[in-house]
Amino acid sequence: MDQKFSSFVVEGAIAAPATALKENGDIDTEKVDDYVDFLTRHEIDGVFILGTLGEGMSLTVDERKQVAEAWVRYGQGRLSTVIVHVGTNNIRDSIELAKHAEQIKASAIACVCPSYYKPADEETVVDYMEQVAAAAPNTPFYYYCINFVTGVFCKMFFLTVCLCVFIALVIVVVIDICIIIIIIVTVGGYV
Repeated sequence: MDQKFSSFVVEGAIAAPATALKENGDIDTEKVDDYVDFLTRHEIDGVFILGTLGEGMSLTVDERKQVAEAWVRYGQGRLSTVIVHVGTNNIRDSIELAKHAEQIKASAIACVCPSYYKPADEETVVDYMEQVAAAAPNTPFYYYCINFVTGVFCKMFFLTVCLCVFIALVIVVVIDICIIIIIIVTVGGYV
């Protein structure tokens, strides 16, 4: 693992805040200061901004930059982590947002793959994510997996889920065998 990322750890409670909007639908970055106060009063340690709940995909690139700047500025010294979602439906905007997040010193970035023109396969997703991550080489990167929206179900994710299900089944079988042995010993007196 790269040394600069080995010390990066997300700790505590991380919220996914909504983006504050004015009555006319414009973003309201001044509300972020109050939002940070609210979150810290409720023992929230960090934020994941501009994701699904933060309506990042509904905002323009410029609006997303303004929101990210506000969270980093108001979170300085108050939030341990500000993860900025940079995913869009095109690689150029995602790269631009990743570069911007690094420039403003976001703690990390996350990216979802395009969901309108969906990637054809896992390799395409990896290629897309590599380009986005490379745009912010000094910032930790997370793949924001929303497979039911993007239609991309990574084999490794599937294999991990299968492994977890298998382990759970093995545990259930072992517990059942132990219960049967206890019943036999208790009731029948022999094993």
